[in-house]
Parts: sequence; C-alpha cells; structure tokens
Amino acid sequence: MKRFWQKFVCVSVVLVLGCMFFVGCSNERYLKKFAKKQNTYNIDLVLDTDVMTASGYEKFEYENRTDSGVETLVFHLYPRAFREGASVKPYSNLSEARCFPNGVDYGDISINEVKVNGKKSQINFVGEDDDKLEVVLQETCFHGDEIDVEIWFDLELPNCTHRFGYFENNINLGNFYPILAVKENGEYDMTPYYANGDPFYSECANYNVSVTVPESFSVFSSGNETKREEVNGKVKTRFSALSVRDFALVIGGNFEVKTASNKKYNVNYAGYKEDKDLEGNAKLAFKAVEFFSEVFKEYPYQNLNIVKTPFVHGGMEYPGLVMISDTLSTEEEKHKVIVHEIAHEWWYGLVGVNETKDAWIDEGLAEFSTALFFDSVSGYGISYNQMVNDAITSYTLYVDVISSIDRSLNTKMNLRVNEYLNEYEYTYMIYIKGILLFDDLMKITGKEKLTKALSKICKDYAFSNIDTDIFTESIKRSTKKDTDAFFTSYLEGDAIIGKVH
Repeated sequence: MKRFWQKFVCVSVVLVLGCMFFVGCSNERYLKKFAKKQNTYNIDLVLDTDVMTASGYEKFEYENRTDSGVETLVFHLYPRAFREGASVKPYSNLSEARCFPNGVDYGDISINEVKVNGKKSQINFVGEDDDKLEVVLQETCFHGDEIDVEIWFDLELPNCTHRFGYFENNINLGNFYPILAVKENGEYDMTPYYANGDPFYSECANYNVSVTVPESFSVFSSGNETKREEVNGKVKTRFSALSVRDFALVIGGNFEVKTASNKKYNVNYAGYKEDKDLEGNAKLAFKAVEFFSEVFKEYPYQNLNIVKTPFVHGGMEYPGLVMISDTLSTEEEKHKVIVHEIAHEWWYGLVGVNETKDAWIDEGLAEFSTALFFDSVSGYGISYNQMVNDAITSYTLYVDVISSIDRSLNTKMNLRVNEYLNEYEYTYMIYIKGILLFDDLMKITGKEKLTKALSKICKDYAFSNIDTDIFTESIKRSTKKDTDAFFTSYLEGDAIIGKVH
C-alpha cells in the first residue's frame, strides 16, 4: 500500500528488461502449480498518447471452482471513480492539489460491448456509484464449468498523479481494467474506490497482456516481457504473469535502468537518465528482496520492477511492479519507501488481505518489515529503534493534539478505510500504530518466534487471502502465546503506547 504521509508528483516509466534465460526457471515451475487453479485475463491495450486515451479488449477465462452455481459475474471498474459526477472520489480534499497539479481533470472507462461465450450480453452498471459491471450469464455456471467473458472498453486518462492517469507525458496504469470482484459468503465485494488507503481486493489470477505505444516510450509492468514487435509504426509488447493478484503498468520516457540479479530473480530499478542514485537504489532494492526472501519466503516471481513515477503519495505496490515518487525530499525517505513498497510483495502480493477492512495487517507488516530490514542491513543511516521511536513520538503528538481540540479521538485500527475521518487519521491508525503493534507483539513473542510465525503464514497462505481472524489465530498458534487480549486492545483502540526504546 502507499505511504500516505509522503508527497508525490510527476514521473514516467519504463521498459521491463528482458530476463536471462536461466533466471527464475524453478520459480516458474512453482507458480504453474497455482496457476492451474486460477482464472486468466487476456488483455490487449492500444494507447493514443496524443490525446491520452486507450482502447482495450479483455477476454476473461473463468472456471467455477465453488460448490454453488454462478449466474452473474461482477467486475470492478475503478477508472469510473475519476469520471465527472462520481459520488465517490479516489482522492480527498487534502490530496486534491497534489493529485491534480494542473487543476482537476477527469477520466473514465467506457464499456462498449460484452459477450459471454461469444454471445452478446447486456451492459449493466451496478454498485453504490455505478462503478461495477454486472455480467449476466446465459445459463447457470456450475462447479467445473468454464466460460469466457469478452469486454471491449475505452479508457480516458485524467491528467493527474494518481494510480490511474498521466502527468506531462508519463502514464500510470494501475487498476485500469475490469477485474472480477471477490465473492465471499455468496456476495460480491462491492466496495467503492475510496480516497483512503488502497480500497481494492482481488484474487490471484494469470495474465497475458499486450500494450501498444509509440516507440519512444518505455513500458514497465507486472510479470515478464515475452515478445516485442513493430505494429503500424508503434511497438507492441507482450507480457505474461502467472499467479499475481493484480497487473499494472508504468509508461513513459527518459529512463535508465540498473539491474541486480541472482539465478532466481532480477530486480530492476528505473530512474531518470540524469539521476545519480540509480546504482545505489538498485542495490538497496535487491538487498530488500534478498532479506525478505530469507526471513519470510522466497520471492516467487522472475522480475521486480521499481519505477520512479508521478504519484500523489509516497509509493504504490503492485505484484512485480513498485511505483516510487520522484518528489521524495530526502534519501532517507526514498530508502524507506523503496523497502516498504517491496515488503508489500509479501504482505498484499503473496498473502492477500481485504485492504478495505484489514489494512492494518499489510500496512503494519510492511512498516514493521522495513524496520526489520534496516535493523539487519547497515549503511543507510536508518535503524529499527529510530523507526519505532519516531513512530511513538509521532503517534503521541497526534493523540495529544487531537485530544486537545473539540472532537472525539479515534484510536481504532479495525475500521473500514472509509470510516476514518481523513487521510491523517487513517495514516496514524494503520501505518504508525501498525508498526507499534508489531513492535509490542515482538516483545511478547520474541523476534525469532514472531518472524517464524510470519514465515509460516507466507507459506501456508501463499497466493490466497487472509483476514484478521486467520492472521491473529495463526500468530497465536505458531508462537504458542495467548495474544487474544493483546490484539483486541490494539485493534479496538485501548492499547497504551508511549515507551521509547
């Protein structure tokens, strides 16, 4: 998830480097085991960078693996939140100016046609803000049945520094395509695209994506580049990604890439050609992947792309692709953001959560994991104790200030993202209090037991989703510590915080 207390602006993108043949072969075999049980998205996207629009085609290959019949499929259409007149906006009053440096602009996704197994289907918009596409199947899809849903769509990109949009000539394409909503207890997740947090929730799937852009642009993506060809004066690049929770792209120019590799994965850092820190950031990113692979579970993909790009907040994670703002003001903040976003490859990417209601898990763990990294890797002027003590100081000051003004203080960590008053409240309860929760938990369990418990969660729930109950029970079982009261105290807002290391 993104770090909310960072600012962001413009950026661009990059072309995923081709990988050496021997890199990631064992990982691919491992991923294929999971891929067999997952649905597949086939997406073709053609960008018109003169007017910042795109035409898209998606073929979604679905198999019903549930025990009940399915009569409809519901897809999130996140770009509709950027349209004029949307009742739920993906930015707040606090972030609007940073999101739209050139003034508020609008974007959208238009659905032109839908077919189910080759037969035309009606286009139905549903959800709180008509931000979902409901596809009614011609007949009930029972367990083991397979269907193809084809969707033709157009994108209008807003001029902004958000996950979806462009700034100057650089493009971020996060959450840009129709994606199947998660269905739990017989109901689809209908969460709107709120401003707080990362309000999306998905299941792992396989992706085959082609992107056509002018030859002067570079393209970075989730997954691996498989083919590149010239088509009508433009360049069409194909990508493949097995068993990923989402798929994103960053597109633009003026990039230089530095790569650090081993026989299992490539870590590519893409910055601007004039940057002086390319080599150092690539090495830091590689060290982070190595560290988390050793402590939690081996990074399962062949590539990880870290791309400097415009973004309204500090950074943003997608499987195999991390966005880092080009406006981070200090080297320390840049280093923290790089490691934090890479930690999300495990906490969100590998082990999924519903970030609308359980954001404390992946955000708190990403912050805690960042502190663990800097506790073990020296040379960056950042320490575990410094990060925790800064969090204590910041949290204490926040509580004192809010308590002194005429409104009630909320210290709950288990609210849905839209239930927090604003970005500040969300940030303090999820990020800052999140690292303090895991620091206090480590005092109860010990470092070795806690990291082993987290590693076990990674292995037991790889490529699936967990929630608060699963997570807290797993920690309790693995550490053999009665942590029920501890978690309740933190999540319900009763924990007393204030000890400095």
